[in-house]
Amino acid sequence: MQIKKYLNPTNLLYLLLTIAAIEIIALVIENKNLKADIASHASARSPVKVGDVLQTSYSLKKLDGRDFDLKDYVDRNEKIFLIFLSTDCPACELDISIWSNIYELSKSANFALLAVSLDNQIETERFARLNRLGIEFVFDPEHGPFFKGNRIFSVPKILLLDSDGKVINLWDGSVSNKANELLSTIESFRKKG
Repeated sequence: MQIKKYLNPTNLLYLLLTIAAIEIIALVIENKNLKADIASHASARSPVKVGDVLQTSYSLKKLDGRDFDLKDYVDRNEKIFLIFLSTDCPACELDISIWSNIYELSKSANFALLAVSLDNQIETERFARLNRLGIEFVFDPEHGPFFKGNRIFSVPKILLLDSDGKVINLWDGSVSNKANELLSTIESFRKKG
């Protein structure tokens, strides 16, 4: 009879909220550990550079949980801008308006745009929703192998790939002071298309 006294709706709600809070804290800790791990590997290998071919065999997920085939995406598009980001990156926050401009231009130009998040599904969904970005987002469900395998050691980073997955240009760090260069690259696609 003592147990029934504690099984009321209010106590059950508190229990569920406590479990959810513990799960969120665990995800945040795991994400911070991953970011530290990626940073520690940065000195061991050189970062991705122009001329490298991106490894597309890694498993990525769409925000709805479905698998995303990056190799197929690369094969279907002449040029692709990949934005690598983290949801708690201050420089990424600065670049949101520029990414929105790129997205708007991609609708009428000869290239595709994809944002690849280092974070988990929940954090990535929240970031996309809060910033009202129409950009297609994917995330690394294993929290890092795609980033490590392609030598993406810092965010934000924008890679421009050709249809073979070869890096033909890259912008490292915030593009707020490089926006003209980035937008003129995009304009060149629009003139060709």
